[in-house]
Amino acid sequence: MRAGLIGLALGTTALPTAAAKPPARVAPGEEVFTNGAILRLAIELSPANLESLRQNPRRKVPATVKEGGHTYSNVAVHLKGALGSFRNVDDRPGLTLNFHFLVPGQYFHGLRKIMLNNSVQDTSYLNEKLAGDLFRAAGVPAPRTSHALVELNGRKLGLYVVKEGFSKDFLGMYFTNTDGHLYDINPTFYDLGNGSDLKQRFRLDEGKEPSPHADLAELIAACQTKDLAQRWTKLGASLDLDQFISYMAMEIITCHCDGYSTYGHNLRIYHDPDSHKLVFIPNDMDRMFTECRGSIRQPGFSALVSKAIVETPPGRQRYVERCAWLATNVFNLETLTNEVNSLSASLRPALASVQPESILEFDAEVKQVRERLQRRAEAIRKEFPPAVDPNKGGRSVR
Repeated sequence: MRAGLIGLALGTTALPTAAAKPPARVAPGEEVFTNGAILRLAIELSPANLESLRQNPRRKVPATVKEGGHTYSNVAVHLKGALGSFRNVDDRPGLTLNFHFLVPGQYFHGLRKIMLNNSVQDTSYLNEKLAGDLFRAAGVPAPRTSHALVELNGRKLGLYVVKEGFSKDFLGMYFTNTDGHLYDINPTFYDLGNGSDLKQRFRLDEGKEPSPHADLAELIAACQTKDLAQRWTKLGASLDLDQFISYMAMEIITCHCDGYSTYGHNLRIYHDPDSHKLVFIPNDMDRMFTECRGSIRQPGFSALVSKAIVETPPGRQRYVERCAWLATNVFNLETLTNEVNSLSASLRPALASVQPESILEFDAEVKQVRERLQRRAEAIRKEFPPAVDPNKGGRSVR
């Protein structure tokens, strides 16, 4: 699995997983997510399609999208977001743009689908980027992000976080076979609070019959096995255990307060047809490094899979070992702070050009991000002190 930008910068190696493969070519959308440029996107909807989104925000409607001298026609657009982040189309909506859905073969810089996050819960516009880099450095598939200034029918919506869509483009960066089931929480049911954790109503984003959801049922049964030795064996048969342990360790290290491991929220799950195992993918990482309660070693897992793993002796041991590895090799305060400084310096003038009233809030939130990272680094260091190498005069090797 790709080590990710932070991992590569630190010279770390990613943890092995059975499900993943290194990309054999330049990743789709590479220029969008690596050159640091802020995109300018103009979206145009007909009056009828605008009204359709007012009445049914989740229903896809065709739109025209203009960017960098290119015009994309019949782009399928719908509103995204749940609970705290959803805004209606006449406000500052989160949007999903699918360039391939209505026009097969149409791509945006090689991407079928992108998401435009309104970042109403993260006025620093940094959390998705910082967290995504950390998860990928931990060996966990996570979407790449950049930023854009967005207009809708000539109305300036302001600065958005651009996130790659969960599609075959994304899956192809990590898996040899992209024909498996990709599950998403169904926003219609999730918004209404119907169900939680793996027992909620999942939507099938990619993949077809036969037997969707049977793979999830197998994992649920494994988690509910009372004999701990048998449970560990069954978990290993249905779940990429190594990848999941990295996933839940990084969720705790980054304080993903609305993530899966602690609350059973915000995830995607892919069933890899080659390994026949499920892989968990983090999602909605706009609230990070806050509300860090309890210790990293004993965070008090409540989600079905996380709890089932740490209740077994080998699962508990491997979780703590993985946290220690990530604390030493991936979570680097200097690297993260430098990234905050660089990103905020490029975002500030763009934000000032369209949302000058937001600059004071942006500056304050960026400062808060730095302080949260500092506090988290101190907590990590306390629980996982850096090793001392006697060959280096007793100096820390971290």
